[in-house]
Amino acid sequence: MNSTYLENLEIIDTYVQNDYQKIFMCKHKENNKLFLLNSIIDKEVVSDVDFDNLKSNVNAIKDIYETDKAINIITEHTRNRSLIEYINSNKITLTGQINYTSFIMEKMIRLKNQPNIVFLSILNHTSLQVYDNGSIGSAGVLLLTPNYINVGIEEVLRSLANVLHIIFSGKEIEDNKILRDIPPDISKLITNCLESKYIRLIDLVSEYKSTNIYKLVNPEKQESKRVHRMRKNLSRKRLKYKIKSKAIIILIILIPVIAFAVDKIIDTIKLRNETTIEVNADEINKNKENDTSTITDTENQQNSQDITEDSTGDIKEILTKDNDIETISDFFNEDMNVDNETNIGVIDSEKFHRGSSSIKVSNNTQKKQSFLIGYMDLNDDKFSYLKDRIVNTSLWLNSNKNTECSIVLKLGDSNKILTYASRKTNLVENNWILHNVEINTKNGDYIKIYITVAPNEEIWIDTIDIDVLK
Repeated sequence: MNSTYLENLEIIDTYVQNDYQKIFMCKHKENNKLFLLNSIIDKEVVSDVDFDNLKSNVNAIKDIYETDKAINIITEHTRNRSLIEYINSNKITLTGQINYTSFIMEKMIRLKNQPNIVFLSILNHTSLQVYDNGSIGSAGVLLLTPNYINVGIEEVLRSLANVLHIIFSGKEIEDNKILRDIPPDISKLITNCLESKYIRLIDLVSEYKSTNIYKLVNPEKQESKRVHRMRKNLSRKRLKYKIKSKAIIILIILIPVIAFAVDKIIDTIKLRNETTIEVNADEINKNKENDTSTITDTENQQNSQDITEDSTGDIKEILTKDNDIETISDFFNEDMNVDNETNIGVIDSEKFHRGSSSIKVSNNTQKKQSFLIGYMDLNDDKFSYLKDRIVNTSLWLNSNKNTECSIVLKLGDSNKILTYASRKTNLVENNWILHNVEINTKNGDYIKIYITVAPNEEIWIDTIDIDVLK
């Protein structure tokens, strides 16, 4: 679709009009489809919007073109049910709820460099809609009302919190109260949004992907020890079950053959001693039936018991609501490359965000110090999926007082440091704050994670996680 398409559009109504834009409802002259023509007359208001990125990631937007007087966005207008209407009229499974949430999070990744006005317009609960096939999408209308212009991240986070609340309860948030039936992992995300604990929207995405409820539905980190071990055990148990099943089938097939052979032998013996053989044949047939029943029942009972015990154990491992899973041991362990490292964090149980321990660093000097707090060997099976990708490392930080610190990721090979990425953050006394750093791992063999600490400061690090962005 391009600007010449306008020749086939007939304006039938005014949808929105303000000092910055005019949105018209249009009908296609040939197929009667409805479209919205969003004519933005104040270009300065949207000077920081990447319209190519917007068009690529919002399916409802069919074309964007600029004239001397305006930027025009043509959007297909469909009469789908709103998110809240669909949730309240349909029974949504947990998988469906997670899929809707993941859709929003993926859009946030793809639109991450857009200004806040885009997120507030495209991903608010009135813009989100559900199609006839149950999939979710955005109406794609970029609104420029005073409530949307120059909006801060706090308002965007509050809007996203409301969307999550609707997905998992069918209701909007009232008086900042979260309904009790919302899963704890999601409730925590909503609370953090309402309290503006995320510095960037990508921080919310990272925290969401580190939750157990997300990993239950999307076990994407196939290289992780727990998932690998669980799947390996399941594979071994399935093989064990197949072997037992085949053995039972073979026995069932052989039993009639054996019975037929026995009958033939009995018939032969009958010719020699008819009276004696008849008695023995009856006993043999009775024993045969008893043995068949005993073998089949015993094997099936044992097999059923094995399957039940194995499946129960795995189901418990998968479905146990374990919010205390330690993650620091994947990154901070005895296998770290500590050559030439003078400052290394220590395991501590005084404060922790998840599990029962964290990594503590103490700078007792009068100048800033950097401490090694994590290591990823990209040639190891556990982290090999991160090679030649753009990845985001997230971790939670805490301190005894307000302070500033920096997280540094260093990418290296066997010979030297190839590149590094760093990011500063301000910590609030006795509050866990999420921190994220992105890095491109191209040509690297390992990543080392450091924290730079101010003089006479102590900081705790916990819940380290890493996600592939692209």
